[in-house]
Order: sequence, then structure tokens, then C-alpha cells
Amino acid sequence: MKRGERRLEKGGGKRFVGGFVHGIRWKISLGLVLIFLLSSVFLYQMLQTRLRTRLEEQITGEMTSLWQNANFYARQLLVTYGLNNDEEGFAEIGEGLEEELAAVTEWETEVCDCLGNPLDASEAQADRSGEEQELFEAAAAGRAVYRMVYDRAEYCRVTFVLPVLVSGKQVGILRVMADYSDRQQENAQTVRLVLGVMIFTFGLAFILCLLLLNHFVTPLLRLSGHSRHAAQRMCEEEIDQIPAVPEPLTHRQDEIGVLAGNYSRMLDTVQEQFQRIEGDRTQIQELLESRQEFFDQATHELKTPLTVIRGYAQLLQEDGGKDWELWETGLDQILRESDRLQRMVRQLLDLRSRPQEAERTWIDLTGLARNVAKSMELKARRYGNTLCVTGPEECRILGQEELIRQLLINLVDNAIKYGEENTPIEIETGENRAGIYLTVKNSGPGLSSEELEHIFEPFYRVDKARSREQGSAGLGLTLCRKIAEAHQGLLTAESEPGRTVFRITFPRDGEEKGGTGI
Repeated sequence: MKRGERRLEKGGGKRFVGGFVHGIRWKISLGLVLIFLLSSVFLYQMLQTRLRTRLEEQITGEMTSLWQNANFYARQLLVTYGLNNDEEGFAEIGEGLEEELAAVTEWETEVCDCLGNPLDASEAQADRSGEEQELFEAAAAGRAVYRMVYDRAEYCRVTFVLPVLVSGKQVGILRVMADYSDRQQENAQTVRLVLGVMIFTFGLAFILCLLLLNHFVTPLLRLSGHSRHAAQRMCEEEIDQIPAVPEPLTHRQDEIGVLAGNYSRMLDTVQEQFQRIEGDRTQIQELLESRQEFFDQATHELKTPLTVIRGYAQLLQEDGGKDWELWETGLDQILRESDRLQRMVRQLLDLRSRPQEAERTWIDLTGLARNVAKSMELKARRYGNTLCVTGPEECRILGQEELIRQLLINLVDNAIKYGEENTPIEIETGENRAGIYLTVKNSGPGLSSEELEHIFEPFYRVDKARSREQGSAGLGLTLCRKIAEAHQGLLTAESEPGRTVFRITFPRDGEEKGGTGI
């Protein structure tokens, strides 16, 4: 068994394998149940509060009406019998007031004096509870109050204690016992009805959700199994044995069909890229054998794109075909890393295959810089950069024009890719005491002193993540330095926050000084 295969089996036991528990259906079902329970509790509390509030509003309104009637009947009886507007007169009409109130309500009524003592001598004053005594004290102070005694299902009784006022003067207290049990029962029935309808509605919605989830999850499980099988074949490097995605999945008209179609195209692309990688393997081996000094670093760098490609294939297995954005990203990364691998191979071959000696001619460095800037203008424009070339009309050096052109293209391309967008890139040629020079300046975050020490080393990248995005293998500046050294020149870099400058200095007279060649 291969190493990749063992790793696949080890991780597969901990991942979702298609059961209900721990799957999407279980999580959504649990979420729906929790939502129902929370909404039921909220609705029950809100409904109970609302019904109780309405009952209290009704009781308050009836108490106000009863109080007004009691004051009206008391005043009318006092006038009818010609009695004084005082407690003695009120004591005379107490029985008549009870009869008047009995005609408009069926509630139990008790007429008391201003101290809360019953006017009917046949009724002994009962010991009142603390809460009831507080009601009579409030009534003695001229306020109409009531107290409710109830449960949530059937029972509700209300005690009204009302001061009787005639011409603004309190002459007695009226105590009324009202039964609201029938209304309390109606409220309880309303609550039960609402909860019953809610339970029925939730049950129906829950069943429909499970059916819909099963309709969408089943093809995803099939796609997940296919991707797991494909990842297994990739780990075993059996790319040709990966079966095609089932047609019922790719022929669907919904998002799952689009997902399956894109996944199928991605597998085709992966197979093509693996074939291209196999084709490049011979060239890579030859390069490693010819440049023993690069062996350790080149091995690591060449494995990196392969690791990314295989990593995304294994990530598809873990994802199980659920995330389209992941597939799109995986496809993009596989293509990008394969292209980076090819570019790195070409650069390594360039370092290997340059002749030691070649015919050299006089080159106009300023004119060559303008020509390179014109050819790179389109790429610079994509990043919002402008290329500015300054220098004397003619600045000649002795060398190989194609190599110098490649050197300038690499430096300008490097400035475009790693410089700040929407800023000018300055290319300057000239002559000083050291010789003929060319500088390439760009704006950006700058390089640290440690980075400047290693920037010309093979496979070194200042920002590895960004270098891979741009397809860099870390060989461009190494090739530039070798070209400069082959022309007895010196390539250096200076940097500070906001500015980076690459400078090439060539001999003024073009004399040979033992160039190293490429």
C-alpha cells in the first residue's frame, strides 16, 4: 500500500460517509426542531401576556362602569328618599343600592361604610386578609381598586372595592365579587387552538423539508463518493482509471447539475495536467543532474506545484463535492501551478544551456531600454503603471543584444509584478565614474536588508505567496545576475520603504575582463 493511500484511509474514518447522523439532514432537522421549540415558547408567553392584558383591560373598563353606576344610583336614591348626603343617609339606602346593582349585574355585592364595615347588621364582619385590607384602605382614600385570583386554565375571580362618592363626598364603600372563569376558559382554549395549529403546521413543514433535503442530498452523496474514489486513484497515480461522472448528475438542470458538470471538467483538466507533468519529468531530471548545486532547492520547488495539485485533489475528497467555490479555486490553482512548473523548467534550462562564448556587438542601451519599455507597456497598463525611460540619446555597451534584452525584460517585469499599482516605473541610462549604468526604479513596500542579501539566490522569493500568484519560481533575478556577470557587469539592488532600485553597471570601454559566461 502506498503512503498516500494509507493517509487517505486514516482520514476517511473521521469524515462524513453518508449516514443521517452528523449529515446535513440531521443538522437541519435539529435546527428546525430547536426553532420550533423556541418559537413555541415565545408564542405561548406572548399569547398568554396578550390575553391577560386584554382581560385586565376589560376588567378595568367594567370596574369603571360599575363605579359610575354605583355613584349614580346612590345619588338618585338619596334624592328620592330625601336623605342627607352623608354616611347616615347612605346607611339608609344600602339595601336599595344592592337591589339596583343586582338589576344590572349578577355579581355578589356588599355595601360597607367608609371604614369597610358591612351595613347589613345581619352580616358579621369577617377577618380580612392583608391584601383585602389594603384594598379597603385604598378605597377609603378615594381610589377604585381590584384584585384578581386565577389560574392559567379555568379559574378567575375578581374583587372590586369601590368608594361611593356623592357630590364629591365619600359616603361609603362598595365591595363586588365578580366571576370571570368563563373568559379565562376561553383564553385557555384559544392558547390550545393556536398551539395545535402551530404543531400541525410545523409537522407538515418538517416532512416537506425532509423530502426536499433528501432530493438534494442524495445526488450530492453520489458525487461525494465519486470524488472520494477519484482522489484515491490520484493518490495511487492511476489517473486513467478514474471513471466519468454519472450522466444523471451532469444532465440535471439545477445547481447540482452545474456542480457535477464543472467537477467533470475539472477531472479532465487534472488528467491533462498530470500528463503534462509526466512529460516534463524527464526534462526536470536532466536539469537536476546537470546542476548538482541546485539539487536540494530544485527538488523542493518542483514538488511544490505537484503538492498543490495533489492537495486540491485530496481536498475535493474531504469536501465531498459540496462547495462549488472550492472546485473553481482548485481548478484555477491546478492550472496556475502547472503553468508555474513549466516556466520554472524553462528558466532552469536557460541557466543550463547558455553558451560560454558568443559574438558580441555594440548595443545602444538607451534605445534598447525604450524598445523593451514599449513591448512591456501593455502589461504595465494592466496594473495602472507607466514606464518612463530617460537617458542620453546614445549610450553604448559591448555585449549580446538578446541577453541584455532578456535581462531588461526580467527587471521591468519584476518591477511591474511586485511594485505598487498606479505608480510610474522609471528606467534610466547614463554614464558615471564606475561605467555605463542602467537603473529600474519602482514604488512599493521595499525590501529589508536581510532580503537584499538573498534576493539573487536561486529559488529565493521575498513574498512566497505573492510569487506563486504571479507564477514566479525565484530564478529571474539569478538569471539576470548571470547575464550581467557574463558582460563583466555588476547587478545590485537598493531598497527603502516606498522605493526599490535595481542597478546594472557595465564597463565603459567594453574591454573583456574575464567574464564568467552563462
